[in-house]
Amino acid sequence: MVRRHILQAERHIVRQKDLIARLSASELPLEHAVDLLRVMYDCLQQHRNHLQRLADNS
Repeated sequence: MVRRHILQAERHIVRQKDLIARLSASELPLEHAVDLLRVMYDCLQQHRNHLQRLADNS
């Protein structure tokens, strides 16, 4: 399940970066989109840390 969450988070990050690029090209505000991207990166790191802890306990 953790691996699935990591893959999903990586896909969400790619889509969010694409959205930020489109917002930027349209000269629209980026602040909330960039903030959300930071949260997504934090969640991805938490998932990776969780996977590492699981591997360490095996």
